[in-house]
Amino acid sequence: MRNSLKPIVFLSCALLSAAAPAENTADDLMQLEAATTILKARARKIEVQAQIASKQAEIDRLAGVAYGGHPTVRAIEGIGATMYSTLQLDNGSTIDVKQGDVLPNGLKVVAINRNGVTVQGKGSKSFRLASSAPVQRQAHSAAAMPAMPTLSLPPVTTGAAR
Repeated sequence: MRNSLKPIVFLSCALLSAAAPAENTADDLMQLEAATTILKARARKIEVQAQIASKQAEIDRLAGVAYGGHPTVRAIEGIGATMYSTLQLDNGSTIDVKQGDVLPNGLKVVAINRNGVTVQGKGSKSFRLASSAPVQRQAHSAAAMPAMPTLSLPPVTTGAAR
């Protein structure tokens, strides 16, 4: 009876020791897959940011042509009849104006209301200036991008340390 237990104990130990490396390999594969997924997500994020920057550059380029060199409205503020507007000029600078002010390009501000800014050139019809949303420019570097959240993975150890 004692001799018949030896093979069973030996086989049990062999099976248990074979199962441990398989479990370690499965854990390693799961960690590798998680890290790969994170890297793929980061690469996709960078691709999307590049597409957005490209589209924004195209919009900026077209906006400069479409408005014919006129300032664009960045903000309108005020209470009641006293309204002010912040305009962005072609060179990128901004100025604050009120009704009656004359712009550097000779246009006169004839009206400011919550719907827009109306200007008039000498001897021409009045027209409304186009609105533009504030554009935030970022440096094109990885340091300017916010950090992407990552999954916390347990440390990878090898050998009998597990």
